[in-house]
Amino acid sequence: MMQEDAIQNAHATLARSLQTMNCRCTPERRAILDAACSMDAPFSIADIAAQMASHGFKVSRATLYNTLRLLVDLRLIVCLRMQNCTRYEAVDPTRTRCRQVCTLCGRTMEVSAPAELDKLPGAKTRRFRPTAYALYVFGMCASCQRRACQDTNINKKHTRSAGTEKEKQGNI
Repeated sequence: MMQEDAIQNAHATLARSLQTMNCRCTPERRAILDAACSMDAPFSIADIAAQMASHGFKVSRATLYNTLRLLVDLRLIVCLRMQNCTRYEAVDPTRTRCRQVCTLCGRTMEVSAPAELDKLPGAKTRRFRPTAYALYVFGMCASCQRRACQDTNINKKHTRSAGTEKEKQGNI
């Protein structure tokens, strides 16, 4: 969960940006931003819809999609596109994080950040102003690896048994 001052800064950025774009800062947009900031792990559209419904705030899927796209454009959240799903995560400039992300099932796990990641805020950059730091390591989780290995073994057995049947038919 984000710190209170980071959430207030996100709300100020949203309000300022919407005013510049001549758009309204609706209660729905603010509630979606609050829900995104309260999530501890990357979330899906279904996750944020359930979170909002549990707090008695119902919004349409179209509102969710449009608002999340707006929040990504404003760099208040990041979009993680995986093989089978899309996840979102609030940008927290007060905290560095390191996550392992399975590109097949979308499962994420926070891991201890390497010492180098903690040094990034002090790194010298040329004509670039960093706002947040995060490290995402994309790969396959143990469950998906096991499942892929089982699928490969099943395919090998199926191929061998099919070849044996063809050999039997050829000998007749």
